[in-house]
Amino acid sequence: MSRDQSLVSDLPHLQIVPKNRWPDGSLKFAVISGRADLRGQAPLTVSLIKGASPIAPALTTGDLIASGITASVDCGVYGAVAWGAADWSSPFQSWIGGPQMSSWVYRKPVGSDAHLVAWLEVRLFAGGAVEVLPWIENGYLRVAAPSNRSTTFAFVLGGSQRFSASIDLPNHCRTPLCGQRTVALAGRGPQVTAMHDTAYL
Repeated sequence: MSRDQSLVSDLPHLQIVPKNRWPDGSLKFAVISGRADLRGQAPLTVSLIKGASPIAPALTTGDLIASGITASVDCGVYGAVAWGAADWSSPFQSWIGGPQMSSWVYRKPVGSDAHLVAWLEVRLFAGGAVEVLPWIENGYLRVAAPSNRSTTFAFVLGGSQRFSASIDLPNHCRTPLCGQRTVALAGRGPQVTAMHDTAYL
């Protein structure tokens, strides 16, 4: 797919956002997201074709604020950080923008600790579902007194604790704060577990 072409889907509620390309302009990596009606044990075939992307306004941080979602990361003896309301209006990075899903990255230093930083990737879907991938970072290279940060790290989303574990986090490292689920889900999220066709892959 050349630089002046778009990739679209035969599903009405799917968006495809290119993130980078090969030197010749062809697509290298894209983020595909959206919604589809699924039935248990029934495969869903999605076709991607060249075409003009539909023009529609992207979900904004204002929409995220309107969802009422809150999140916090507790780092035990080192302190805690929280996000809610107006905090969502100032992301560290806007990662994806689209009518079906928009994604932003947020960061906050933890307490008075010179090394710990809490991060969130927050994805808002049309329909109101919010996904959050939290992680903690002990990663500065040029800050004095690097050392392990050992404590119980916990993550709360929408008032519900989603993760808690004792972690000995070495300096120059980061770790996600999640268990079996890749992300923590809030709102009207789908009760679906995806299974890939491993033989095909």
